[in-house]
Amino acid sequence: TKAAKEFVAKQTGLGRVVVKEDVWQQVCDMAESVLNNEWYQRAQTDCIPEHSLIVKDEETGVYLKSRPDLCPQEDGRFIVDLKTTDRTVIDAWERSAIADLRYDIQASLMVANAKHVLGIRPAGVMYVVVCKEPPYRVAIRTIRIDSDEGRDLLVSGWASIVKAVNEFSVAYKTGKWVS
Repeated sequence: TKAAKEFVAKQTGLGRVVVKEDVWQQVCDMAESVLNNEWYQRAQTDCIPEHSLIVKDEETGVYLKSRPDLCPQEDGRFIVDLKTTDRTVIDAWERSAIADLRYDIQASLMVANAKHVLGIRPAGVMYVVVCKEPPYRVAIRTIRIDSDEGRDLLVSGWASIVKAVNEFSVAYKTGKWVS
């Protein structure tokens, strides 16, 4: 209706996002599913939510930023990152997350920045994955520092970060950008 369009325009002008009732209900149901997950409940204790971790790379001067959803305040605890997926099979999400979305890079940066900024040694990264469709299943996947597979993923991710930061630094300094 005209009134609805005016309402949306006004709210958007105020910097707000308007969502339809069914979308709001989906978000609430997904949140409830995550909040009721036993592993998530344990992981979120004594964590700092949405804490930016910014480190200046000593070699290039490039700033590296990560922003975990939950950051632990002591050694041996997991950094927690929430993810949503359309996939109903979490194993399929896990394969695509590493191969396509490169969460190994994200995990490496979060772990390294937590060490530098907070002075802690996290256990790794815990991905809390919630399906967008009912029954809003929650799965926990971890990249553990103390496992061979986890270390390999973090090393691979860090190698990709170093390569990208060096390429960015050279391009920024020379003004020669390659696509």
